Amino acid sequence: MEFYTKYSDLLLDWIVDLIQQENMEHDINWFSLCLNQNPDAIVILMENFDKVNWHCLSGNPAAINILQEHMDNVDWTTLSKNPAAIHLLEENLDKVNWSWACLNENAVHLLKANQDEIEIDWCFLSANSSPEAIQMLKENPEKIDWESLSTNRNPEAIEMLKENPDKIDWISLSGNPAAIGMLEENLRLIDSAELNANPAAIELLRLRPYLIQWPILMRNPAIFKSYEVLGENEFVLK
Repeated sequence: MEFYTKYSDLLLDWIVDLIQQENMEHDINWFSLCLNQNPDAIVILMENFDKVNWHCLSGNPAAINILQEHMDNVDWTTLSKNPAAIHLLEENLDKVNWSWACLNENAVHLLKANQDEIEIDWCFLSANSSPEAIQMLKENPEKIDWESLSTNRNPEAIEMLKENPDKIDWISLSGNPAAIGMLEENLRLIDSAELNANPAAIELLRLRPYLIQWPILMRNPAIFKSYEVLGENEFVLK
């Protein structure tokens, strides 16, 4: 409860009210907060530096300044998927985890440049939302991993899923902010755990508090007042 009291001014009012109503006694899930891409989450982590999980934080694009200042603590596996760390990856190709780099929307040029020396991880690439990755998937449809594609935010990926509804993985889709329209139309298929991390689902969670799982909700950047949802596939900070 102490954490939520200290940072209540940053959190959405209804979340603070719900916490008080439930008289919550459990503390913050720091692993989840390290995954939260809202700058307010990074501010909190900097004030609680001993709680940082570097494996989780290394994949967080909002934490790039912290990562650059503490390179000895960086986990290169998760950093390889961090789109804000592309300059670090380009300068340290020997440290890149190429499977995880397949998740990185800014690293497709590295994958192509080194394709003779690496093996594309098509499962991870299927989750990559960059236009270049989508084109590679369309050119190799037999290699698409539909569970991973269900997490893909690219509008073309969403269309591919709509055209192949029998291949949708609803657990993965539940965490996909670009798929909020599909989720609202299929509430019975939603996975509540994944939904808690979905920034586009914050209003759905507000209306259905029984779905909330607090440790996972800490991953959601939309729990902070600074976050605003604009449509299905665009998210900005106020």
